[in-house]
Amino acid sequence: MTQKTNQFNLTTKRYTEEQLREMAEKGANIYCANVKDKFGDNGITIAAIFIENDKMVYLDSYLLSCRILGREIEKVTLLKLIEEINRDKNKQIKAQFIPSKKNSIAADFLDNIGFVHIKTEEKTGTKHYVFDMNKKPAIKTFYKIKFI
Repeated sequence: MTQKTNQFNLTTKRYTEEQLREMAEKGANIYCANVKDKFGDNGITIAAIFIENDKMVYLDSYLLSCRILGREIEKVTLLKLIEEINRDKNKQIKAQFIPSKKNSIAADFLDNIGFVHIKTEEKTGTKHYVFDMNKKPAIKTFYKIKFI
């Protein structure tokens, strides 16, 4: 997915399978989600990569297939992942939006789900965020998210 997803891709970082394996071996949390609904199985349509150290958790990548956009599944899934990965840790969660020619659809996503905009790099337009643990964005509850 990292090689071909453009529209809803917060950073547009391109990783090979080998690079992803190396990241996982070094402790990165890599999540992929299969989305099913009443119309059928969409297959693996969501990917997220979190990198954690002693002080914080960094959302390295978050991307979705355009086939499932517009149902708020992107919001629900990321908030559940943040809840799961930061359970009992209470670490600061940081993220970025790196603009590209094709990912403008994701430009305001982090702003709308509880991240606070910290700064924007003037030269690249990269927006830096930190998650506000006190905000509890409303999410649709009819989705079932299960971690295995």
